[in-house]
Parts: sequence; structure tokens; C-alpha cells
Amino acid sequence: MGCASLAKENWVPRLMTDEQRYTNLISLGRRVRDRILAIVEEIDSQPDGENDRERALVTWRVVLLLLTRDISDSVLTLAETRTRQTRAMTILNRSLFEYVIRLEFYAYDSVQAEQHWRNAEVWLRDIATVIDAKDLANMSKAEIKAYNRMISIEGDFDYPRFRYMLRMVFKHRGLAPRERKRGLRWAAKYYAICSALVHGGQGAFYDALELQLPPAKAKLALRSARFSEFTTLGETVHFMIQSITRKVSIED
Repeated sequence: MGCASLAKENWVPRLMTDEQRYTNLISLGRRVRDRILAIVEEIDSQPDGENDRERALVTWRVVLLLLTRDISDSVLTLAETRTRQTRAMTILNRSLFEYVIRLEFYAYDSVQAEQHWRNAEVWLRDIATVIDAKDLANMSKAEIKAYNRMISIEGDFDYPRFRYMLRMVFKHRGLAPRERKRGLRWAAKYYAICSALVHGGQGAFYDALELQLPPAKAKLALRSARFSEFTTLGETVHFMIQSITRKVSIED
């Protein structure tokens, strides 16, 4: 029997442990973050686009990639602590999820990308204006009302609802109607639960309490009752990879 045959016969696959897979995910996430930075710097070094549509798409891409890089660092850092901070990681993943969907949505709808870019331009110019007490005293009631609306929590923005963006993304991915509905249910559940954790709404009970019936038997979950470290970290890296695999361009 030759050496090659002997080696093949005695070869036993080495399965990675959960700890090794977890460590590899963190390492992959760090490498993707480096790649995101390289893309952002490359975009920033290029001259401005030839028209407003192109400039809008480039602006959206570089801003959303920059946000993805910043937020993902926090998630990866929490993962590295090994303290099971999956609740905080999940809250941060909500933002990453929204960034990648918005990136893909604008790749399919450059018209709205430009409209929202123009809307933000006006809003930022207005809110950057310093208003002191003297200025407010000289403003009419209508001007004060408009100013208060501009600086409200929601902001005076015009943009589509997230559900609409999801529908368009799923449609352009070629999903069948039934698959789209399934995807919307998954996304709504994920997005709704994360939103409840962010805002401290009733939906936060889903993770903060180990709910049983009747409700009086609910037990407080000091650590996340629903989200595992490995799955949550996997979602983080998945969203990061998605952010750099969707090219935002008019040609799309």
C-alpha cells in the first residue's frame, strides 16, 4: 500500500469547535471592516460624479458603508468580551440590517436615492444654522412652527417606509410572491423585536423575560433569553459582507 493510500485511509477530518468557529467569525468580521474602510477611502478619493443622480448614489454608499463600519466595530468588540452581551449586539444589528437594505434599495431605485439626497441637503443646511434666543424672538409663529418641525425627533425628512424598501428589494431579487411574504414576516419580526429593545417598548418583554403562561410566572432574563452569541455574531458578519457585495450604481 502506497503512502498516499495509507494517508487517505488514516485521515480523519478535524472538526472545528464552537469556540474556533466563533473566533473565526470575529476574525472574518475584522477583515471585512478593513475592506469596508478601503472602499470608503477609494470612493472618497474619486472626483465627484458627473450628475446629481450619480453624486447621490455615491453619497449614500459612502455614508452607509461608513456607518456599517462604525457600528460593526461595536458588535465585534462586544463579541470578543465573551460576556454574552447578545441583547446589545442584537440592538446594533438592527442598524446594520437597515443599512444593507437601504443600500440595496437605492441600487434599484436611483430616482428615490437622488430625491432623498436632495431632501437631506436642504434639511442639513437648515439645521446647521445656529438659532439663538434672539433669533427665535424675531421669528413669526409660522417660522417657529416650521423650525420646531425641522428639529423634531423624526426630522423633516421624506423617505419610504422600511417595509416598502424590503418589498422592492425582495422583488428585485426575483423572489416569488410567497417567498416575499415569508421574507417580510421574518424581517418584520426581527425588525420589530429589535425596535422594541431600542425604544424600550412592550416587545422588549420577548427577550427580557422568559415568558410563561400565565404572565405572573414570567422570569427575568438577566442575559438574552432568545438570541445566541454565535447566531447574532453570524448575522453581524453577514450584514457586513452584504454591504460590500451590492454595487450602488445607475447601471444597476
